[in-house]
Amino acid sequence: MVHVFLSRWLTVTFIWLTALFITGFFLAEFRAGHDRLMTRVLFGFLPKAFDARGVPFFKRFSRTLLGFAGLLARRRALVTLQDRLDAAGNPWDMTAAELTGVKLIISIGGASVTGYLFYLASGPVPAAFMAIVAFLLFNVLPSFLLSRQVTRRRTEMERQLPNFMDIVTLAVESGQGFDAALTTAVDRFAGPLAREFAVALREMRFGLPRRAALMNIVGRNKEIKSLRNLLIAIVQAERFGMSLAGILRVQSGQLRLEKRQRAEEAAQKMPVKMLIPLIFLILPALFTVILGPAVIMVLKAGIL
Repeated sequence: MVHVFLSRWLTVTFIWLTALFITGFFLAEFRAGHDRLMTRVLFGFLPKAFDARGVPFFKRFSRTLLGFAGLLARRRALVTLQDRLDAAGNPWDMTAAELTGVKLIISIGGASVTGYLFYLASGPVPAAFMAIVAFLLFNVLPSFLLSRQVTRRRTEMERQLPNFMDIVTLAVESGQGFDAALTTAVDRFAGPLAREFAVALREMRFGLPRRAALMNIVGRNKEIKSLRNLLIAIVQAERFGMSLAGILRVQSGQLRLEKRQRAEEAAQKMPVKMLIPLIFLILPALFTVILGPAVIMVLKAGIL
C-alpha cells in the first residue's frame, strides 16, 4: 500500500514539476523579448521565399510550425546549427529553426513512447527515468547524423579539390576565362564540390559579383581550410590585378601537397586503428583455431 502511494505521489510530482518548468521557461523567454518571435521563426527561411509559390500549402504550414521551435534556442545556437547544415550540404532541406522543431518532436515522441512502455512493464519511476534517457538520446541523434554527413562531405570535397583545380588551371592557361574554366570543371565533375561552384556560377549569372559568389562558398564551407585558402587567394589576386593563371598553378601544387600529406597521415594512423580488431577479433579466432584441437585432446585424455 505504501509502495503504491509513493509511486503515485512521485508520478504526480514529476508531472507537476515538468509542467511548471515548461511554463516558467516559456514565460521567461517571452519576457526576454517579444520581438524575437518572427526572427526566430523565419531564421534561415527567408532565402527560400522565392520558391514558396510552388510549395503545397500543407508543406508550407508544417515548415512554419516547425520554425516556431526557434523560440526555444538562442540565436547563437541557431547560427551554429545553420552553419553545420550548410557544411553538410543541407541534406534534409531544412533551416536551423525547422531542424530544432524536428529534434523537439522526435525527442518528445520517443520519450513518450518509451515512458509509456516502461510504465506498463515496470512502473512510474523506471518509466520517468527511461523517458528522460530517451529524450536525451533522440535529441542527440539528429546532431550525430548531421556531424557524420559533415565529415563525409568534407572528406569528399577535399579529395576532389586537387583534380578539380587542375582542370580549372589547365583551362585558364589555355586561354579561357575564369568563369568558363569553372563551367568546364563543373561539367566534368559530380559531387558536392561541383555543386558548390555551380551555385556560385548561377549567382554570378544573376548579377552577383564574382568575389561575393566565391566568398559565399567560403561561408558555406568554413571547415574546409584548403578550399577557403584557395578562394581567398583567387579573390586577392583579382583584387590586386595579379596573374590568375600563376596563382592557380601555385594553389594547385599546394593542394596536391596537402592531399599527399593527408594520405601519409592516414597511413600512419592505420596501425593504431587496427589494434582493436586485432586484439578483440583476429587474435581470439587465431588462438581458437590453433589451441582448440589441443585443448580438446587434453580434455579427452583426462589430463586436466
